[in-house]
Amino acid sequence: MPTSVIVVTTTSVYTQCPKALVRSKLWDATRPRDPSDLPSVGEIMELITAGTFDGKAYDEFYPARIRETLY
Repeated sequence: MPTSVIVVTTTSVYTQCPKALVRSKLWDATRPRDPSDLPSVGEIMELITAGTFDGKAYDEFYPARIRETLY
């Protein structure tokens, strides 16, 4: 039985560095993991913001944003 509780409230959440995601090849279709089993960054953000984040738009412009801002 717990004797104490810690309540944590967040005001901001930052996802992992985009470079790490690209380098990890997490969404690389040649890897053994089926990409359809994984949510996109936009889908994750839409879920954790209860739909206030436009995940579809984010995912659509993600490749261009990476090319323009990653390096």
